[in-house]
Formats: sequence, structure tokens, C-alpha cells
Amino acid sequence: MIPPVATELYALPIGEFTAGRDRLVRQLGEEGKKEESAQVKRLRKPTTDAWALNQVARRNPELIDQLVQVHEELRRAGDPVALRRSSEKRIRLLEEITAAAASALVDAGHSAEGSVRDRIGRTLLAAAGDESTEQQLRRGILTKTADVSAGWPEAFGVSPPGPAEKEPDPTVAEELQLLQERAEEAAQLADELKAQARKAREELEEVRRRLEDAETAAKEADRAAREAKRAWEEARRRSR
Repeated sequence: MIPPVATELYALPIGEFTAGRDRLVRQLGEEGKKEESAQVKRLRKPTTDAWALNQVARRNPELIDQLVQVHEELRRAGDPVALRRSSEKRIRLLEEITAAAASALVDAGHSAEGSVRDRIGRTLLAAAGDESTEQQLRRGILTKTADVSAGWPEAFGVSPPGPAEKEPDPTVAEELQLLQERAEEAAQLADELKAQARKAREELEEVRRRLEDAETAAKEADRAAREAKRAWEEARRRSR
């Protein structure tokens, strides 16, 4: 369960989720809200694809609202014409939402290709047959992408994209989530270090350029000094 006070954590850049959660845990603890603090402490950082859908729900809520509405239309469709019309609308919305999620990922420096888009699409399909997923999607608080459940509504006129995978053991799932968080944090640290290294290389190149300029200027000054000395000696010799 995600406490209302923690919903805005899912609007943060994904790399800031853990630090934001820990700050909120401390704040709630200091305010004496022990139960809420414990609930927030158990929250896991969303996967990157789930995070992308959360951003769509916050930046383009009208798209998610339209998807929920078209799900209702599909459930109520009483004839092939209405079913086809709503199905076409749903396909368009799935494309728009997936594109918006991919854009959010790219803007944040993450990949939006291949399996990522596939997981996003499957989550949107799963939302049609699972009220919990649909509500999390609508509120922008998904923690992980979902898959099509056995309760997929066949009346929607489309079959699920494949059998749902068996839910992993909760302990294993938590360990995998922690490993993913560490991997993403390591990737973020690597990107930061690359940026620092790039800046350091640029600064080093600037120092080298200045050193070369200084050496050239020093050589030129030395040459000018020698010429001036020779001229002075020549003038002195003539004056005798």
C-alpha cells in the first residue's frame, strides 16, 4: 500500500526516488507518524518502464483518462460496430501513451527501445483487465510493469499477447528489486563519473593549450631578448 503522503515520490526523477523516500521516512518519524514512516520505508523504487508510465499519468493525464474511458466503452459494447470503433480508439491511445512514455525515458537519459516498449505495452493491456493496475496507472504510482492476467476480457475483441509469467516468490522479488535499484544507482554513478571525466579532460586540454601558448610566448620573449642584447652590444661597439 502506498500512503497518500508518498505519492509525489513517483513524480521525482527516478534517480532521486531512494533519497526522496529516505528523507520522507525521517520526516514522518520526526513528526511521530511511525506507521506511515514504516509504510514509506517499505516502498521500492519503480522500474524505469513503470516510472515512465507514471510520468505520462502526471504530464498527460488526459491520455490515461481516455484509455480508462475506452475500456468502459469496450466492456459496454453491444455490437460489432461499437466494438470495432472502441478498439480502434484504444489502439491509437496505446500508441500515444507508449510514445509519451518513451519520450519521458529518453528525456531522462534512459533507453526506450525493444523490451522496454514491449513491457509498457503489456502493462497498458493488463490495465484493461485488472482494476488495481488501472488505478495505479491513473494515479501515477506504478512500481513495476504488469502482464496480462488470466482474467483478460475476451469481449474486448483481442487476445492477450501471451501467457502471464508466474509470480515470483516475494522474497526473491524483493531481492531482485534491490539488485535492480543498486544496478540503476551504479549506472547513474557511472554516468556522473563519465561526465566528470569528460569535464576533467576538457580542463586538461585547456591547461595544455595555455601551457603551449606560454611556452611559445617564452621562446618568443627569449628570442627577442637575445636580439635586443646583440643590438645593444653592436651599438656599444660602434660607439667606441
